[in-house]
Amino acid sequence: MNEFHKATGILRRYLAIDPRNCKILSALGRLYAIGKNTNEALYYFEQCLSYSPSNENAQYNVALILEKGTGNEETEKLINRYKKLIDSSESNKAAYLIKLGEVYRKSGDYENALICYTKTLELLPDDKQALSALGVTHKARNDTLSARVYLQRVVELYPGDDKAWQRLGELYVDGLEALQDGLKVNDVIITLD
Repeated sequence: MNEFHKATGILRRYLAIDPRNCKILSALGRLYAIGKNTNEALYYFEQCLSYSPSNENAQYNVALILEKGTGNEETEKLINRYKKLIDSSESNKAAYLIKLGEVYRKSGDYENALICYTKTLELLPDDKQALSALGVTHKARNDTLSARVYLQRVVELYPGDDKAWQRLGELYVDGLEALQDGLKVNDVIITLD
């Protein structure tokens, strides 16, 4: 018998004694999530939430599993789950705002993503993840000036962040290429090699 089956067997026996124990329900959910059985994982996390709706751990784990879904229904569930987490958690509000912003950004809702990242900066003014996300989102909206402002701020505050330097460099390269294309349109041939 492998360790997974042994662990789930023990936890299920414990659950038979105490079926409303959220620690055990969450532990089973995590085991199934690790084993890539998302339906079983969701079942146990949702069971925990049915007994303890404000259980932040279970809410977060459900959100993580839903994040792997790709359909509109999963996206809506995920947005609602993160909104609940934001409303119920003061200590992790900034992290959940970032996660919600990512969901919005990945679904193409850049305006709501920007709102989430901006609210994060209201809580944590120099948050690297929020500043970077603002830069990436503005770039996705083709607002390169705003993207540069936020990415420049990241490299000023966190000079060792190679990814921020890369993103900022890409903005400048894109700007030079656009300039070169514009010059070609005006019958001026200049190479930027």
